[in-house]
Amino acid sequence: MAMDGAGRQRRYMERLRGGKPAVRYRRPQDRRSRAKRWADALEELREIAAAAREQRDNMPPGIAESAHGEELDAFASQAEGWLDGAPEYPER
Repeated sequence: MAMDGAGRQRRYMERLRGGKPAVRYRRPQDRRSRAKRWADALEELREIAAAAREQRDNMPPGIAESAHGEELDAFASQAEGWLDGAPEYPER
């Protein structure tokens, strides 16, 4: 059952009275350039597509011809199509 507003407020006030400081972690800022992030994303997609192809190639024939094998083929083909049409990010 979902907690109502009064329950959330009660939990919040108990946490404040507990005296323990709230620890909140901030994500480190990504300092790579947009072009570098784009190149890294394309490389990661290449690696994922290659891993899907490798997994498909290493399957036993019965499983490779199943729906799972066909899905891996379809994904790898689609990813390669995206990569073929993906422009390189222009440097400024």
